[in-house]
Amino acid sequence: MRLQEQERRQLAHDLHDEIGQAFTTLKVNLQAIQRTTDPNRRIASLNDSFSIIDQTVQRVRDMALDLRPSMLDDLGLASAVRWYVGKQGERAGIRTKVDSKDIPAGLSPDALVACFRIVQEGVTNILRHAEASRMAVKLRAVKEGVEVVIEDDGAGFSVKEAMAASGERPHLGLIGIQERVRTFNGQFHISSVRRKGTRLSVMIPFDKTA
Repeated sequence: MRLQEQERRQLAHDLHDEIGQAFTTLKVNLQAIQRTTDPNRRIASLNDSFSIIDQTVQRVRDMALDLRPSMLDDLGLASAVRWYVGKQGERAGIRTKVDSKDIPAGLSPDALVACFRIVQEGVTNILRHAEASRMAVKLRAVKEGVEVVIEDDGAGFSVKEAMAASGERPHLGLIGIQERVRTFNGQFHISSVRRKGTRLSVMIPFDKTA
């Protein structure tokens, strides 16, 4: 429930601050075009509006991906992870390596989504905080379930301090990842060394009732 509330707050924030502001700016630009007779000002307002529309369309697509990754349904977990990590690495300008193998049947639909969300949150942490030049993601089936390993060569941090922080520092995302893993009675481990990077490893067990 706490994870759901955090995600809803983030969605509300994005809708209000990003999408809402974009439409407000578009309205101002349209009013300026309507009122002015200066062709140069009209062209400038139109160009600015086109740019805002492009950015807003991309942001809406990103929000849709965060809400429900359609590629996860269409192509499966392994392909969705390869696509997502590659896209984010290209956007951020850092090197990526993905070892993502097809996962055999055995994970519930909710567990599949949880694995993808863990990759999303881990990659987001790297891009926001690690100052890394590379990141690597491994997704593989093990005897008990599915293992996800996310590594980077970034700044590192104190794991003890990060895990001790709960609602005061939600931007770290580690508490959210740990709670996702706990929901499925999985395993969670993280190690980090200053100026050498971080390694996050989780295991989500197969659904024995499936």
